[in-house]
Amino acid sequence: MSLVNDRNSEENRLKEIIQSLQVIIEEKIKELHEKEYLLLEQAKLAQVGEMLNMIAHQWRQPLNALSASAINLSFKNELNLLTSESIEETSKFIQKETLTMSGIIDDFMEFNKSDINREFFLYEAVNEAIKMITPQLRNKSILLETEIDKELKVFHNIKSIEHVLLNIITNAKDAFEGKDETTEKKIKISAQYDAKGIRLDIEDNAGGIPEEIMNKIFDPYFTTKAKGKGTGIGLYMSKLMVGNVAGASLSVQSKNGNTVFSVLFNL
Repeated sequence: MSLVNDRNSEENRLKEIIQSLQVIIEEKIKELHEKEYLLLEQAKLAQVGEMLNMIAHQWRQPLNALSASAINLSFKNELNLLTSESIEETSKFIQKETLTMSGIIDDFMEFNKSDINREFFLYEAVNEAIKMITPQLRNKSILLETEIDKELKVFHNIKSIEHVLLNIITNAKDAFEGKDETTEKKIKISAQYDAKGIRLDIEDNAGGIPEEIMNKIFDPYFTTKAKGKGTGIGLYMSKLMVGNVAGASLSVQSKNGNTVFSVLFNL
């Protein structure tokens, strides 16, 4: 009888320990989810700031053109050179430029829409991402090349992949700051079949990543940028967003001054 009681007592203690461990594990999982959510919100805010900079950059040229057009119109009026033809011409020009600026906003609104996991053509995500940042790359004399088979289809969240691409391309753009201006600055985006699926590569020749920090670049809050110029959560969140779909992963390699970020989509 004593042995039975001892066994029951031992089982009860084990059950209590297991229940306590389950509570602790659940609390830790909840904490991790909360931390992940906060990091995601920070990443979104950081990218919103980056996008506002992009909008400002893309608006600068049409705004300058509108300002010049208004000055020219005023100047002609002062000299009594204003004609119905010049008013009509200026009016059409203003309409054209404002439509351009409206289109820029539409592009950014479309870019930030949410989506579900689904099958899509990979080049569509690439096109949306580069549409956002191409003007800034041109301004920095950075050549962007793409080599994407239009028939390649993957299963993921297209908006997540667009944001990941934008983050990696932006990082590459920033990595060229202070580099030798005589060297051709280039970013290449390509995709091909891999032994495990379809691999999307984003490669730059901005000098590479030092070996001693390679195992840290996906850590939250790790950044090599100057204070105030980087949050250190972009790549961390990119890795999480890619990994949210089973079989997909984000990795990096750096050699001979070139860095390649690879997104692998399992077939």
